Amino acid sequence: MTLKAPDDPAADVRAGLRAHAAEWGVVVDTVGETATSLIAYGRRGELAVVLKVVKQHGDEWSSGAVLRSFDGRGVARVYEQTPGALLIERLVPGNSLVDLVVRGDDDAATTVLAGIIAAMTPSSAIVTSPTVGDWGKGFAW
Repeated sequence: MTLKAPDDPAADVRAGLRAHAAEWGVVVDTVGETATSLIAYGRRGELAVVLKVVKQHGDEWSSGAVLRSFDGRGVARVYEQTPGALLIERLVPGNSLVDLVVRGDDDAATTVLAGIIAAMTPSSAIVTSPTVGDWGKGFAW
């Protein structure tokens, strides 16, 4: 087995994923990767879960705290979270709205999305979360 240098960011994220899986009692089945995070699908006891570890500090860093503020209302429940990592319920079957869009049913996809947004009611705002006004500033450039 070849060990990576400790300053290798990719190795650090993989090590973080293994450490969180062990700490939170997750048996990992598969791991996917996005540009910004590693996402592991697995089980904690009888629960299907998703473990996400963010690669670097940015918009997603506080996503666990943000999701937790919704307490499962319109979003997946958060079981564990720390800055840069979160363990959430896996929504099964977890159908994608893309399926509706590909079939040309934008109206149905919009209706589903609007219903989910309507169900999302946070208990309190998270200070680290960008506001709609903050996002709007991105249009300036």
